[in-house]
Amino acid sequence: MVLLGFIDEPVGDEPTSFEDIFVGGQPSYFKDVRPPTEITNCKNCGGQLSLLLQAFAPFQDELYDRIIYVFMCPKAECSKKNGSVRAIRGVCKDPKLMEENKSQVEQEAEERVVEPVKDLFGELKLDSNPFASANPFSSGNPFDKKEKVDTPKTVTSQPESTISSIQPPSATKPEKTSQESFPSFFLYVEEETLSPKKFNLPANMEIDESVLDAEIETEGSAKLKGSDIKQAIDDDDTFNAFIEKVEHNPSQVLRYHLGGKPLLYNSKDGIYQTIIKEKVPGKQFELQIMPKLIMDIEKHNFEMDWGTIIVYSDTNDAIELDEEFVGYKEEWCGVQYEQWNSPL
Repeated sequence: MVLLGFIDEPVGDEPTSFEDIFVGGQPSYFKDVRPPTEITNCKNCGGQLSLLLQAFAPFQDELYDRIIYVFMCPKAECSKKNGSVRAIRGVCKDPKLMEENKSQVEQEAEERVVEPVKDLFGELKLDSNPFASANPFSSGNPFDKKEKVDTPKTVTSQPESTISSIQPPSATKPEKTSQESFPSFFLYVEEETLSPKKFNLPANMEIDESVLDAEIETEGSAKLKGSDIKQAIDDDDTFNAFIEKVEHNPSQVLRYHLGGKPLLYNSKDGIYQTIIKEKVPGKQFELQIMPKLIMDIEKHNFEMDWGTIIVYSDTNDAIELDEEFVGYKEEWCGVQYEQWNSPL
């Protein structure tokens, strides 16, 4: 199941928690434990990276919490350089919090099990296939927040208490810092649906092909004609497949498909070669950020021109934890740029 993220309301002054999914702004960390600076700084200028995405993505039926962060250097001179975009996986395996999660995880698992029930005529009714292979994301949304219900203040903690009565420990307003940040928005997530009809231009709209004769200046003083770019696009089936898939949900800024395949932006760069031919050892695809996000968060003093940002995470989700049972680890992150203006 592919899940898509779409821009929702601005974060504003609202406090964010580690259970939120949002773009831009300031990150929220487990128990306010921050990752080491060596994995949150730009590999080029050494400055602190700015948050691009925070996605709460716990595994279904697991008791611990996990987050995928994607950071980008806000300095224009670092754009398109290796190490200017980095991905981090955060995990919290606090035994107390995991015990509090247990009741809800068990309840959700029970709700997915449908027992055969015979009606008055002896017919067997099945709402779903009980023999279908288990898919950790076949039902439910890994981005959904754990449901929280306010409980009376007179009620004390009991052995059977669940996460529903616990407020997230880090649901506090992030401290203001001098670090540059991108405009911030919450995301809402829906399962991907594909429209039966291919997108067509309105009848009264035409493409002006005269622009194909114009020269377009790229980095390094190189100049390309629009017709050269069009030819490069037409010759790349991967890019065409990307466009055709995105046309079904053009507002998507995030794609999530743990263990699935990324939607590659082009077949001309090193990222394509790594994913398709060399693979990413010990990792599995988890999510990618889509170019629509550029329109939503690009600032006037910082131009973005990437096509997609792809994140692969550890297959076994292994990580070293500190005394707070919190751990952070850098994950594989590949950036595909416009194929006629790529540094790779």
